[in-house]
Amino acid sequence: MYQRRYDKVYLMLRQETAGYGMGSRGPWGSCILEIKNGQGKLTVAVEGLRPLIHGQYQVYGLLAKDGECKGISCGELTVNKQGHGEMAWDFDPDALGGGYTVEDLFGVTVATETGNSLSAPLTAYVGEKRQWRALFSPLEEEPVLQAAETAVLERPVVEEKAQVIELPQREPEPKEEKTEIIQQTAPAKEQPDFSYHGNFRGLLKKFRQEMAELEEMGILTAEESARILGKKSVEAAKNGKDCREVP
Repeated sequence: MYQRRYDKVYLMLRQETAGYGMGSRGPWGSCILEIKNGQGKLTVAVEGLRPLIHGQYQVYGLLAKDGECKGISCGELTVNKQGHGEMAWDFDPDALGGGYTVEDLFGVTVATETGNSLSAPLTAYVGEKRQWRALFSPLEEEPVLQAAETAVLERPVVEEKAQVIELPQREPEPKEEKTEIIQQTAPAKEQPDFSYHGNFRGLLKKFRQEMAELEEMGILTAEESARILGKKSVEAAKNGKDCREVP
């Protein structure tokens, strides 16, 4: 039973399937299982493991319950040219998947597929060694979140059309024809010039002025002008008064 507040276990990875070492010595490694404040972490480090030209190394946690063996994938292990590789995996000790907990974990293996079989170059056991490869099958991950996301994505999208209320169309009001009112300006009536023309008084006034001009020019004398106008005196002619002498 692991303590959820804090617990730590060191495991040795040893060669289980030969042929994956880089030299005469086989590969080796370590595995640390740590639980802290309810959160688990698995750290794997290997040395002397031959890099793969085709394929890859996969780390599995080995789970056992009711006579079966399931392998939970912890991730891919990348190995460099010197045969060194490291990886880390965070997990929930109480929910490894499929109803398994950390107490059901009996080993950790670095495996690779060769054809239709599974090879395990390195394996670490919690307690005694077990024969597990004949019963091994990968644990199918429960894609709870992925299923929920898929359900959301596959949900038919119903477009809600906004209800359009059509108002009765009003008949266009007839355009008011603007009648251009052209005001024809009647030609102004010529006002008669009453200054000289149009009546006898005007003509007489003009005649007197002309007689005065002749008098100023020296053509007529005052007596001649008075006699022509029929006035008694020159002053009377200039003032425009009719003072005709009775013959």
